[in-house]
Amino acid sequence: MIIRLSGTLLRFVDYQKELRIDAPTVKAGIEQLAAQYPEVGKALVDNVGQVRSTHRIFVNGETLGRGQINQAVSSEDVLDILTGITGG
Repeated sequence: MIIRLSGTLLRFVDYQKELRIDAPTVKAGIEQLAAQYPEVGKALVDNVGQVRSTHRIFVNGETLGRGQINQAVSSEDVLDILTGITGG
């Protein structure tokens, strides 16, 4: 799959906007990303292994719900991880 990051997560992957990850599911892809880039893993996943609520995940442009993290993906699927912006 292709993982595209934006915002503050980019600094943890040397500002690479796209990363190719070979994984069978969204969850496995996120775990592999976190293993390759531990700092992005800390920002993306909480201490019990769940994606933090500040991030939204999309597969091929469709929002992925929390219960869909084990969704199967192919090598050509695109996973977008967006971080919500807060402030005033």
